[in-house]
Amino acid sequence: MARRASRPVSRPPSVRVDPTLARAIELLNAGRNAEARVLVDTVVKTRPKDAAAVRVKGLVEMRQGRYDEAERWLKKASKLDPRNPMTPLDQAALFKLRGRYPEMVASCRDALRRNPGHRASEGMLARALESAGELEAALEHIQAVGSRRALDPDIGDALVTVLDLLGRDDEALEAAEGLLGARAVPPVIRRRIGLRRGRILERRGEFDAALESWEAAQSEVPVTFDPDGFDRRLDQVAAAMRPPEDADAWQAASESSAAPERTRPIFIASMPRSGTSLLERMIAAHPSVIGIGEAAVVTETIREHRESLGEDQMLGLLEADRETTADLRLAAGRRVGELAGDSPYAISKHLQNWMHLPTIGRWFPSAPVLRLVRDPAATAVSIFGQDLPADRMPWATRLEWIGRVLATERRFVEMVRPKMVNPWVTVSFEDVLQRPETETRRLLDELGLPFDQACLAHHLAEATTTESGVQRFMPTLSLHQVRRPIDPALADRGGAWTGRLDAFHRGFGARTD
Repeated sequence: MARRASRPVSRPPSVRVDPTLARAIELLNAGRNAEARVLVDTVVKTRPKDAAAVRVKGLVEMRQGRYDEAERWLKKASKLDPRNPMTPLDQAALFKLRGRYPEMVASCRDALRRNPGHRASEGMLARALESAGELEAALEHIQAVGSRRALDPDIGDALVTVLDLLGRDDEALEAAEGLLGARAVPPVIRRRIGLRRGRILERRGEFDAALESWEAAQSEVPVTFDPDGFDRRLDQVAAAMRPPEDADAWQAASESSAAPERTRPIFIASMPRSGTSLLERMIAAHPSVIGIGEAAVVTETIREHRESLGEDQMLGLLEADRETTADLRLAAGRRVGELAGDSPYAISKHLQNWMHLPTIGRWFPSAPVLRLVRDPAATAVSIFGQDLPADRMPWATRLEWIGRVLATERRFVEMVRPKMVNPWVTVSFEDVLQRPETETRRLLDELGLPFDQACLAHHLAEATTTESGVQRFMPTLSLHQVRRPIDPALADRGGAWTGRLDAFHRGFGARTD
């Protein structure tokens, strides 16, 4: 996932910000991107050489997924104010979202040249080197920072990550326990560190200790979740879907009023941690496919047009008239095209694709849906031990809630699939692990793509770009995992936890109707 790159917009404390720009920044940080765009555009139009306005314009474009435009505006802001260290950090965040890690590293180094010792720049450089796979360089950088001052919690967290990735488990655990024992570490970082500590312990076969570490970590951030209300909501959405014959007619009307799509989307619709990053990486290694990761194609389009959808946006999408639907479809299609460059196919693994299947079916009825399934217990363990966004996915912080949502997801997909006309391919994660070539050939054939050997060497395809220079892969939580060859042993991950997942099983079997 790329969420850490979307940090709150900040500025050097000594810089006075125009009130209009200040309001635009507030809106941007609140996720009200379209309103922020209106405000900043008025300032940029009257003051095109205002570096602060140009920078915020770049951030608006970045938040809305218009990465080419964002890069252009941020580059202009950097030239207008070459001493501001925040602009190269914004550029670094953009490069991370685009999976362009060497450029992310270079931008962080530029920020440090502009302001030596700048703590945010030092922390992001550590993350950039880690993301680029330059683990020894990342460790050297962190140690150099530590020789000058006490490490901030965030860069301390980076230290634990790098030591873990280097396989230096004892040192990683020692660093993690030191940070967890400190009072000044914010809960969100304590959660990340505790979750990573648990994953290291699991790898060492210390399952009880791993579960204890995960439970403590997930309790760091207070959340609320109503599983019964969640079920009712999705049942309501599934019931509101039109039958497939209506979808055919709707598609004909929608396509007649929209420009032809340059890029055909492919949607992976599955639970997080069910192997979606691996599947995306394998397919996107094909020369005709771009992986757009967890880019918010559907959700960002909905957010930008929420006023036309009414208070209940999910139902509003299904009840929208043909003109509104065509406009939304066209906007989402443009977003896919901006992310995909000149590639004929773009594969999305957004974590909420499964919840948005009714919308996907209405906007893109010809788009293939890849339905990936994995052993529920293994999926639950992987979710519980990962730093998924607690604000957007509170259910991921409790094993019983995870069980409820896994069951809900399966039931919801069963309800909506008969009402969709999309090409549908079901994939078993365990089959991919155990028979990668057979499954890859089958998947490519189902998608109408010729077999390409690169799909079996996905872990070596990091630097692959299209002819126009667009990076083939976007970052996800599984960034480092998909850089390794397939490990068939993962097929039995859930079995190692037998007898320890009672809370999950209670949730998974809770609803019987």
